Amino acid sequence: CLQVAQCQGKCSGDVTCAKACKAAATPAAQAAVDAFITCRDSKCANYCAAANSPNCMPCIELYCPNELAMCSI
Repeated sequence: CLQVAQCQGKCSGDVTCAKACKAAATPAAQAAVDAFITCRDSKCANYCAAANSPNCMPCIELYCPNELAMCSI
């Protein structure tokens, strides 16, 4: 999951690039990415909507600790 995120970080917002990063990952990594994004978007969307929002990561750490941990491997 961390490798997917790092790869996607180099895509500069290119959706095709981001999808290719995810497609190259293992099924377990893909599932971890999906779980993380689902949690982030459902519980922290207001805080994470703006790029580099200072409140995004604290929200994720509070409400999505398990998903964050799975994505940090």
